[in-house]
Amino acid sequence: MNRFMSRWTIANTLGWGVGLSLGLILMFDNRLWAWAPTTTVGLSLALLAGGVATGLGVGAAQWIGWRNPAIPLAGWLASSTAGGVLVYFVTWSTFPLLQTVDFDMGFVVPLLGAWPGFSLLGHVLGGPLTGLVVGLLMGLAQSTSLNKQMSSLRWIGISTLAAALGFLVGNLVSWMIPSLFICTSITGLVYGIVSGMLLSGRTPARWVLSRPDGSTGDAMDDRSNAR
Repeated sequence: MNRFMSRWTIANTLGWGVGLSLGLILMFDNRLWAWAPTTTVGLSLALLAGGVATGLGVGAAQWIGWRNPAIPLAGWLASSTAGGVLVYFVTWSTFPLLQTVDFDMGFVVPLLGAWPGFSLLGHVLGGPLTGLVVGLLMGLAQSTSLNKQMSSLRWIGISTLAAALGFLVGNLVSWMIPSLFICTSITGLVYGIVSGMLLSGRTPARWVLSRPDGSTGDAMDDRSNAR
């Protein structure tokens, strides 16, 4: 369990740190999409590129950290990428995913910020609300690749809770450290710790294996019998 927690947490720290940083840079660097014929096309390309980069980064890191042989790499990457693209388009159409000054990560709820006296509340709630959307959509997309290794609802719940707490902490850290990569990495760190604790009952030692005779059994039971 300790090895799984360490591997999973490190993987998510790097996956979210690199994936989310790259995705947001691609999304907000207008110079990359200046050649687009219209603003709508440029925005769509920026959101697509950001979603793909984040989805691939997070998905690849999680697959490496999880090490579940029953979950195919191609399927997990495809579902993670689809989730990332969905996240960028949905969050953009509801409230800004990022407000940036020198690429520091700061999430807000614009409607609250428009009311006198509610600006601080808008900044505090911006992180967890963004995380709820991100975790829900990513978890929903990724659940299609679980191959019955876990209840889809359980994974969606884990992903949603972990992302909400991760983005809450990452958002608060952004007020003190103006570094996109540091803030996204801390977001991934919290995501990895929270989700890893909830996944501890599904570590590799507990995955169901198929025996040569066609029956199924627990991997730990097989090792105990071998002794």
